[in-house]
Amino acid sequence: MVDESGDYRPVSWLAVAAAIGGIVSAIALLGPLFWVVPLLATLLALVALADVGRDGATKVGRWAALAGLFLAIGFASQAISGHLVGRWVAGRRAEATARHWVATVQQGNVTDAAKMLDPGAIDRGPMMPGSLDEPLEALVAKHPVVAAIRDCGPGAAPSVVIEGTMPEDARLWVAAVTLGPCGGATGGEVKARMILRSLPLTRKGRVYDSWQVFKLADPRASGLPGG
Repeated sequence: MVDESGDYRPVSWLAVAAAIGGIVSAIALLGPLFWVVPLLATLLALVALADVGRDGATKVGRWAALAGLFLAIGFASQAISGHLVGRWVAGRRAEATARHWVATVQQGNVTDAAKMLDPGAIDRGPMMPGSLDEPLEALVAKHPVVAAIRDCGPGAAPSVVIEGTMPEDARLWVAAVTLGPCGGATGGEVKARMILRSLPLTRKGRVYDSWQVFKLADPRASGLPGG
């Protein structure tokens, strides 16, 4: 490349690589696993700027390095902000699902409460006698958490705290529910923990986010971490 003085100066391969790295940084939008790409592209761009900007440099490519730097920072910022917003929205939807499920149980609507559960949400084992042959709705009706919520009364206000996602799967959200003060002879409050998840639901060609209770912990068993 010919510079302003009319002398030929080669283009820095670091600057070219930085520009390419900036373009490739768009892959960071796919998820946190790819966030390292814009980080590496940013470091490469900074090295390229130092290479062409030092005294006596024999190569050009400052604009290419700057373009790579701006692209890498831009894609990284968009990826991180989009991820944080997405997690915030998912957390709020998980909380709303937990509240809705508890309210459904409080109203005594076991059928609808069962429809909001994953088929494997309740363990079919020694804690639930006869559970191997019973439908999910029957298991829900006699589950200790459901019984405690119903006994607490419809007037008890639920408090839901989203504790975060499961370590093995970031799509699974853990919610801690406290219901109380309970009325009648029950007194005190009811505590339960559950795992919630979203499932893509397609209707008329459009994809919707459908949430369900993926796991309902039995207080007599270690169904959830920290329970």
